[in-house]
Amino acid sequence: MLHKTTLHTTEDAVVLFSYQDYPPERKLVIVIDDSQTVRKIVQVCLSREGYAVQGFRDGVEALRWLNEPRSPVPHLMILDIGLPTLDGYHIARYLKSKPRFQHIVILMLTGRDGIVDRLKGRLVGAQTYLTKPFKMQTLISAVEGHIGSPPREAGSILSQREPLSMELQMRSDY
Repeated sequence: MLHKTTLHTTEDAVVLFSYQDYPPERKLVIVIDDSQTVRKIVQVCLSREGYAVQGFRDGVEALRWLNEPRSPVPHLMILDIGLPTLDGYHIARYLKSKPRFQHIVILMLTGRDGIVDRLKGRLVGAQTYLTKPFKMQTLISAVEGHIGSPPREAGSILSQREPLSMELQMRSDY
């Protein structure tokens, strides 16, 4: 059974896996976005896909949690650029400078669509750059492309969905 701890913020409560009970078989994705709406949509959709997802409203909160010695290192981080206190560029640069976090895949998800913003994202270590508004399937495909699909549990709704999607794909090939 997964026990949770809660870290209260001024905007909303962020549910965190306790360090001892983090399910190691699930791939961990961190979402850092100051928009509660974007954060919740991404968390819910990726959780339904089978990923363990943590959400943070700012980079300071996320880095504080990540730097705890018992904190699990995420497989992927979805990062907004325009954040309060520390922007996404600074967070990515910090993570890539620390040996413990160098392998984290960084996916920028932001409203900034300029060439300079994309270049800066690439220079600080972002592997993918998506702009808002975005399609959830595009985000899921990007996450799966970088860290793979999470394992499906036998008998779960997620594992039952795979044959159906393959069947629909085969029918559309006619």
